[in-house]
This record gives sequence, C-alpha cells and structure tokens, in this order.
Amino acid sequence: MELLGLQITCLAVDHSGERVPFGPHAPALAFEICGSRRIYFVGDTGYFEPMRPGPQPLDVALLPVAGWGSSLGPGHLDPQEAARAANHLRPRWVIPIHWGAYRNVLPTITSAGQTPGPAQQFVDALETLTADIEPVVLRPGTADRLAL
Repeated sequence: MELLGLQITCLAVDHSGERVPFGPHAPALAFEICGSRRIYFVGDTGYFEPMRPGPQPLDVALLPVAGWGSSLGPGHLDPQEAARAANHLRPRWVIPIHWGAYRNVLPTITSAGQTPGPAQQFVDALETLTADIEPVVLRPGTADRLAL
C-alpha cells in the first residue's frame, strides 16, 4: 500500500500467531517501509533465512531481542539470534525492540539509568559478528535522531 508517499509492505515472519494463554490467534507480521530510505520493522519472529525483505540495502531494522518470560520458545529472537538476524539483514542501523516491557515478569533492566540487559546482550553479540552495523539502543520514553 502507499501512504503519504511511502510504500508499506506487510511481510510474513516465523511465528505461530498464538497468544497463549489468554489471547486469540493473530498473525505476527513484519513491515517494510520505503521512501527515500528503507526501514524493516519486525514483530515477534524466530530467525529464518528468507527474512530479508529484498535485495536493496536496508537503512534501519527494528528487531525484537527479548520476550515476556524466562524462556522465549519458538517464534522469538533472543539477543544472540537477533544479532544473527541483523548480520543477515545488513542494515546500516539496528534498533533492538521488545525488551523491558514486562519488568515484573522478567527483569530486563539492571537498575534505573543503566543499559537494559537484553538490549546490551544484543549489542555485545552483534559486535562479535560485525562492526559494519550500528546498534541504536533507545530506552523506554527516549528518542534519538539518526543521520540518514
């Protein structure tokens, strides 16, 4: 679909769509947003080889790096698998998402003002794979400006 001069494409991911124990079955999705830049926003997913949305270079990828419980199970990326996915996608910048939302279920923030656990684990794992992708960690309630 085209909206405000942006081409928005809905893409499949590796996730069953189950929302147990309380939610209905609903498809998990990713979105590619293209204008003068390409952005890939991934919801719940596991790593899968065809996850790259096309041959053109990505500017920004937003990748989940954690979940809501002590084990993620299939259809989810932990910090190490998210780093592997980022290395496969090869964006210029990658923003880790899907962490810190359920602090009372899974402690994901070490303490106020410090770097979030799963996001930092993702950054560390990414640095072992490549120096060509710049991670941008946004703490809840903060913003950053990328020099595209």
